[in-house]
Amino acid sequence: MNLKQFFSLSGFFCCLLTGLFLFNAVNVYAEGNKETASSATDYIAKTAATPEVELGDLEFMIRPLTKAELEIEAAAWQSVLSEKVREISNNEIKLNRLTRETEVLEEMADAAEDITEAVEDDDKQDLAEAKKTMAETSGNLSGKSEDLKQLTSVPPPELEKKISKEGEKAEVLTEILAEELVLLRLEQSEIITRFVIVLDELNRKGGDVTELRLYVDSVSGIQVDIGDTSTAWLALTAWMQSAEGGLLMIFNLIKFIVALCFVFFLSNIAGRLADRLTQHSAISSLLEKFIKVSVRRMTLIIGFIVSLTILGINVGPVLALIGAAGLVVGLALQSTLSNFASGVLILVYRPFDVNDIIEVGGVNGRVHSMTLLSTTINTLDNQLVIIPNNSVWGDTIINVTGSTERRVDMTFGIGYGDDFTKAQKIMQKILNDHPKVLEKPESMVRIHELGDSSVNVVCRPWVKTDDYWDVYWDVTEAVKREFDAQGVSIPFPQQDVHLIPSGQLAVNANEATA
Repeated sequence: MNLKQFFSLSGFFCCLLTGLFLFNAVNVYAEGNKETASSATDYIAKTAATPEVELGDLEFMIRPLTKAELEIEAAAWQSVLSEKVREISNNEIKLNRLTRETEVLEEMADAAEDITEAVEDDDKQDLAEAKKTMAETSGNLSGKSEDLKQLTSVPPPELEKKISKEGEKAEVLTEILAEELVLLRLEQSEIITRFVIVLDELNRKGGDVTELRLYVDSVSGIQVDIGDTSTAWLALTAWMQSAEGGLLMIFNLIKFIVALCFVFFLSNIAGRLADRLTQHSAISSLLEKFIKVSVRRMTLIIGFIVSLTILGINVGPVLALIGAAGLVVGLALQSTLSNFASGVLILVYRPFDVNDIIEVGGVNGRVHSMTLLSTTINTLDNQLVIIPNNSVWGDTIINVTGSTERRVDMTFGIGYGDDFTKAQKIMQKILNDHPKVLEKPESMVRIHELGDSSVNVVCRPWVKTDDYWDVYWDVTEAVKREFDAQGVSIPFPQQDVHLIPSGQLAVNANEATA
């Protein structure tokens, strides 16, 4: 066998082995699907066999089921629900017939009373009209009420009593049937609750529950005729006494109140924890207050939304509604959101803090308070100015008290004939003797410029920011006092005016021409 034949034979065996492997894999996959299909087909619904199953037990029973098994369970629950709805419909038909018969009997009782009065008065015309009314009224009875129709042949003395007796009997039957109907509707509500749990589980595992939910929605709800007060009261009483109705709601309401109390307590704990964490951190007091308030409020909001689930409220649509409303409000309040964003940036980057003296937007004063939308400044003359945060962040911010030390810039003018060295020594001594002037950085006293009327000397001491104005006023007063005591003049602006006679002006002009 040559090399070419060897490679050809090897390729043939490789193809043969690959084909056998694929064939075996396909058979295994088919057998698996067949077993799965057969197991799903052989599955018998278990949860619907006991419609009164506890809700917690039902959730644990359906959790391990597959999609195919859940579809069988859902079909079984739909069958149970449809049977209950059919039973309710039949009872409603009976109740409607009894209600109509009761109304007809009331009319027949009135006609019987008229017949009795006509017989007593021996008024043949009224008697004929009363009998005619009785015949027409009895004609409104259903075909199955032939025994009631025969009441019209009873003699007048006994007619009224028999009709009243039949009316009382119909009213009793109506009340009994109404009670049964209310109980059936409550049972229907319990079945729907469990059916929805099965549908939710089926939906989570990829099943299509659209048609089943439509059916549930079409038969859901307890309808009560509020015009019939007795039936409505029976329905309300039965619902309040039902374990799945009023008792469950009262129990859930108690749990909801307890949960809210726990959420309120938890928000206080979270707020105190935030207080401790922010006390020792290098953040502004504005951001510290914002964090405290935000932690408390967010805990309350989240806790309230979560607590709504105790009442059986689906918070998913609520959150979607809040999101949609937030989008609409955001589009309508763009400028307000801009102020909000600017407020967050101010809190994060801390260009100023509460009680800082700042100058922004043409306003100079002390920061009184700040929210996420605006900053309140108390001016130096005690005016309260509220500035939108967008205007604050978009403008130049001058924080006067942002540093712990400041330089006081003062300029004093002396006459050209005065000894400027003497003036320098006087100012330097005043600065050295003042207790609020800092030794470092060193103060500076230098000749700054030669003005039109004076020699200007700058005096620049360094002080604590809180002592700025005290030093400014004290040094100014001391310089004036010492200059006066030691004969250093403080000149005021002056001009020399030279008056030239008009004749002299003409002579000067002629000389200039020559």
